[in-house]
Amino acid sequence: FVRRHDEEAVIVVANLSEAAISVTLDPQPNVGSIDGSYVELFSGQPAALSAGSSFALEPWGYRVFVK
Repeated sequence: FVRRHDEEAVIVVANLSEAAISVTLDPQPNVGSIDGSYVELFSGQPAALSAGSSFALEPWGYRVFVK
């Protein structure tokens, strides 16, 4: 799930299953480029994201990235 307004963006990634998964961000043609520096909302950790970025999500896990 991606929402953008000018230079601000929010990316939400959720694992709605009981199995761990690997996530790869796909290009989002309707919202423009997602490339850039983000902060994971709940941990405060910086994250460099772009189309093709991959990471693991635990069962029922989620991440919210803000730019």
